[in-house]
Amino acid sequence: GGAGADPLLSKFQRDLNCVADPDRSTRTRALKKLDDALFGRRSCDFDAPGDRSRFLARGLLQALLGRLADPVEKCRELALAILAKLLENDQNGATKDAAHALEPSVVEGLAAEMYRVSEQRLGEQPFPEPSEEIRLSWLELLQALATHPNATAATARDANRLISVLANAAADSYPDVKRACAKCCIVLCERFPDALHMQLGTVLTPTLANMSHQHSKVRQASLEAIRQLVLVGAKSSSDFDELMSDKVVPVIRKINHDRASAVRILGMELISDLLVSMPNAPAYRKDLLPIVLFGLADPAQQIQELTLKTIETIGAVLSSSCDGLDEPQPPEAPQPAGLDADLLPEPFSGRPGPGARRLVSETFEPVLPAILSEAGDWSAQERFRGVALLRCMLVFAEGNAQPYLGKILPALFAAVRDDEQAVRDAAMDCATLLGHFISTPQLFKELMPHCLGTAPNRPEDPESFRQGALAVLASAMVGLAGDSNVLQHLDEAAAVLGAAGLSDTESAPMQLEMLKVVQGILERFVREKGSRPDACLSPSTACAILRTLLFIVSTPHGDEAGQELRGEAEDAIALLAGCAGFMSTPGEPDTSQLCEICAPQIIDAALRGGSSFSAGEDQSAPTNPSLSARWTKGDINRRVFDQIVRRTGTTGLARRNQVDVVVAVLLATAPADREPDLRLSMLSLLETLLADSGGALDRHVESLVNEILLPNMIWRAGRVAATIRKVSLFCFAHFVGCTKGRGAWFAVELARLAPTIKGCLDDQEADTRRFACQAFTNLFNCVEAEGTPLAYELVLDVYHDLVKRFDDADDATRIAACAALRGMIANAPIEALRGTVTEYVSDVAFVHLDDSDARVKDAVLTVIEALVQRGSDVASIVAKADAHRGRHRTPEYCDRVKAAAAAMA
Repeated sequence: GGAGADPLLSKFQRDLNCVADPDRSTRTRALKKLDDALFGRRSCDFDAPGDRSRFLARGLLQALLGRLADPVEKCRELALAILAKLLENDQNGATKDAAHALEPSVVEGLAAEMYRVSEQRLGEQPFPEPSEEIRLSWLELLQALATHPNATAATARDANRLISVLANAAADSYPDVKRACAKCCIVLCERFPDALHMQLGTVLTPTLANMSHQHSKVRQASLEAIRQLVLVGAKSSSDFDELMSDKVVPVIRKINHDRASAVRILGMELISDLLVSMPNAPAYRKDLLPIVLFGLADPAQQIQELTLKTIETIGAVLSSSCDGLDEPQPPEAPQPAGLDADLLPEPFSGRPGPGARRLVSETFEPVLPAILSEAGDWSAQERFRGVALLRCMLVFAEGNAQPYLGKILPALFAAVRDDEQAVRDAAMDCATLLGHFISTPQLFKELMPHCLGTAPNRPEDPESFRQGALAVLASAMVGLAGDSNVLQHLDEAAAVLGAAGLSDTESAPMQLEMLKVVQGILERFVREKGSRPDACLSPSTACAILRTLLFIVSTPHGDEAGQELRGEAEDAIALLAGCAGFMSTPGEPDTSQLCEICAPQIIDAALRGGSSFSAGEDQSAPTNPSLSARWTKGDINRRVFDQIVRRTGTTGLARRNQVDVVVAVLLATAPADREPDLRLSMLSLLETLLADSGGALDRHVESLVNEILLPNMIWRAGRVAATIRKVSLFCFAHFVGCTKGRGAWFAVELARLAPTIKGCLDDQEADTRRFACQAFTNLFNCVEAEGTPLAYELVLDVYHDLVKRFDDADDATRIAACAALRGMIANAPIEALRGTVTEYVSDVAFVHLDDSDARVKDAVLTVIEALVQRGSDVASIVAKADAHRGRHRTPEYCDRVKAAAAAMA
């Protein structure tokens, strides 16, 4: 009917006419009135069923469509809002309120008109519709139409127009429009997949471009749309293969580097769906699977776990499907035993399934270059990702990684020396896994030339490269699989420590890597010992390790890192002793027993100037100790010799028949004509040996005294000479005091020895003067033990110099001088004492008998008492006691002298 037959149209005709009024305010008011009439307070006018459909079809739709291109933004906004509310209230044709329902034909007409107008307003750039918010509302309205069941026919018919709009809108600069566009694409994929087959690239290309947008929500929405578009296109699109290889795969490949974890998670799910559900999935496995694998090194643990689950799922599905893995594989070798779960990196909790292992093994070769390239990236984060991924790949590949050792090892040599601790840790984990999964002979065949420095293609920085090789060897030893030859493999690793460039290096970084190799060997041996109680280290391995550790301990690193390095080496020596079974009573490792056992081999190697301890090496002929004459103080072999001798001790050396060799070395290196620094070092060693001699050095008294000690006690100018003199005199005094069977020799040689010792009584250093006094004391004791008196001339020659020490500035020297003088008096002929000697000694003694130091007074008193006991001029001594008693602050000492004299009467 006409307008007059429709009361609603008659009622609102003026408003419909005003919608097209030239005045913008009039148009705006009219649209607001219509909105209020339809959805506001006046909506009761449309309560009857079919009212809205008739009103929309007979005038409202055309009026609103005309305002979608209105120059006033508010008019366009209101027109779109009315259309959207009509569809919303219709609730996709399922409304329970018949008054709000729209007839199917009306919805279809609305859809057709909207697709036509949308192509005009959104189908080209720059957009005829300038408002971002209106473009967003427009796309939301299109999505509502595409999902409306009554608009299905119109949408299918005008799908090309909708696809054109979406392709253009995907390039919108407004992020919300991009997201709305992605949602529309998903609706098309779900409801109208056939419409996309011929135009997949039209909408897929701009959607892929949005994966580089700065907003993560845009990337996430776009990725969801890509997922649906690819699954639809894979079924029948003619140009799908080209799109995948040229556009989709390059974009998806960057997902692992996305900053948003939600995008990375969605990417894993997308690729999993593609590899499981997509037809011809094996054709894209080589492109898509590496993208999944990189998720194993994702910073988020959730993504790591999801990736592992995805790989296991894909492997299981492809293994069971007819188009699964590429070709039949031979039966897998059994997994090497002994890999603790603690050695597996995250997210692994156990061995991967067989399908996943085969799947990754097939992909290992093509993906390895990308992994190694990332492991060498300039960014620390990327380097860690690369090395962490390699770590996970090795868990999957197991022994199948063996053919690629030549590429993997150089990358690990660099990674274990990385500035970042996380990269170093991941690289060492890789080396541990290689040690476990790879055949040890094959691994050593590739690795050992780099450790030994004999690899054919040496890098520009061979020392750093070699450090990396040693670090890899150390970690590989920790993971070494258990087999019958494991101890032999430990021997091979220990032999590396004696290689040229390692056994004599002073570089702290290189020594640190050598120490790590030692720690790796010992750690692996401890595990082997736990399963095989009868296992033991070979003597050559124990010697090689101990020699290396002693060398490290002896290296004079002055900084804090060097001190820490020496501390770790000391700990390793204790661990080595425990591994060798040398334990002290409380259950602690006994390093002295270890050193004693290894002393002959290490001393021999030091004299030879070598560092190898091959079990087959002929060592039947002892090395000439005179070879040590070429040593200097800093010589590595001298330092190792010094360490092993000190730690073994004289008693241990005697049990191993090494005392003669050590003495011969001392005779070759400590004479007075050798370099002062060398002499001082060797004299210090002799001092240590004398402290624990136990009589083992007695038969070498003549040679040690005549060729080393006595010549070095002669006065020479200079501070170094003074130190040598002091140490020599200390050794001499100790030697005389500790000798058990050579007192007679000292008693006989006293007259020859005394002048040199007496010359040291006036030395500038108090310690030297005190040691000289002690030397005389011990010599006089030897004379007393032999029961022969001192020579008359010797007493007259020595007593005056000893008495002078009563005035020494050092109280300890004064006390030592008293002890020496007391020994001289006890063994001197009485004729030598009477007269001048007694007079002089007693005169000086009574002066110091009133010293402020009670220790000095007690010592001086023993000298006077010794004279009284010998009966030398006792009356004169008593008279002096009476004379001094009144002047002394402590007269009781004079009384004690008189009491001693009275006791002798």
